[in-house]
Amino acid sequence: MIYLEEQIKQNNKKVPKKNKKAEPVIKTARKIEYSEWKNVDKATEVAIYYGFTPFEAPISNKDDVLKEKTFKKTEGLGKSTRNHSLPLNYDILESATILRIYHEKFLNQSLPIMLALNGYVGEGKNKKTNEKKMGLEIIGSSRSVAEALAITSTVAILKEYKYEDIVVEINSLGDKESLSRFNRELISYFRKNINSLPAHCRQIFKEDAISLLNCDNKTCQTINEEAPKALSCLSDFSREQFREILEYLEKLEIPYKINNCLVGNRDITAQTVFEIKGKTNATAHQEILAVGTRHDLLAKKFGYKKEVPVLSVKMNFKNQIKNKDLVKKIEKPKLHFIQLGLDAKYKALGLIEFLREHHIFINQSLSRDKMGSQLGMAEKMKIPFVIIMGQKEALENTVMIRNTKTRSQQTIFVKDLPEYIKNLE
Repeated sequence: MIYLEEQIKQNNKKVPKKNKKAEPVIKTARKIEYSEWKNVDKATEVAIYYGFTPFEAPISNKDDVLKEKTFKKTEGLGKSTRNHSLPLNYDILESATILRIYHEKFLNQSLPIMLALNGYVGEGKNKKTNEKKMGLEIIGSSRSVAEALAITSTVAILKEYKYEDIVVEINSLGDKESLSRFNRELISYFRKNINSLPAHCRQIFKEDAISLLNCDNKTCQTINEEAPKALSCLSDFSREQFREILEYLEKLEIPYKINNCLVGNRDITAQTVFEIKGKTNATAHQEILAVGTRHDLLAKKFGYKKEVPVLSVKMNFKNQIKNKDLVKKIEKPKLHFIQLGLDAKYKALGLIEFLREHHIFINQSLSRDKMGSQLGMAEKMKIPFVIIMGQKEALENTVMIRNTKTRSQQTIFVKDLPEYIKNLE
């Protein structure tokens, strides 16, 4: 399999050695050839169907470590006692690494950038065979559809690896305004209960009241039951975004529950945070298999000019099908999916999964709303057919298939799509 990272290296010009102070060259990727996606494992195949591009998990370098140290010093985290022991938590160094990769390699690319990593950011490639470590990165999109894509594709991956009883636990800390309000209300609440807190937890409270919600001390857990909830402090924008995420989950029939104590790594987390749990026949209880978090407010703190919204997912689960799941080749898509209107966007992920189950790969750009923008992407990639779903089609459970060359089009019921597509020439 040829990863995008390797393609970038092959296509980049070398920086002249004489001029050491020269500005770094912005590295861009050449056109992705879908025929190059060969011998991918099942998890990567699922991610590709949902629009993610395979990419070698980047390793942290000295610059990332320096950014982490500077960040901790600026934020007063040098001797932090916050509870960061939660499984699969995303940390500052990983955030610094993925933001560097974006600015080095994807700065001039159209957004969002969606990457499927074989391994974790900062650690590099996953070398173990008895477990699967994988990451999904969505860079450059603050829309709720990013969470929907991340959660849906993660759930689909876990199901491929024989996990059952999958449930999503989710919460939102909101934007800066929401977070500040939530923090103030928590500080006021815990001050009233300060005498009931264990000594160690009082120290955590001095640094970050929100982190106390992660505390596993029984006294704290009892106090937390009556603590203010992040959702009650959300701004109008954050509340609407979270409502849309839940709407996606309901439309896709993905079981979920709101966990008010789920706050992730408070050094970096903003907006949405979620855990995905599941079990196999061999395990009697559910275990945490994936964690997703937004870190949208870090780029400027790391010294970049603009904030860059980033949604990251980390997965760690037993590879129960091991190397038997290799997919020899993923063919270039014949169709590009275009959605118009919220109802169509809600149904889009279900359509992608339905076609994936029939081994039909379609291209999509769910982060875009305008017809022209979506059609332009299909033309740029020279995809011969487009699937169009508007409000009317969403209600009737149909789509229009348009030939991009002849402009002829035909209405097809969704249930008949797999057979119709297989006969397209």
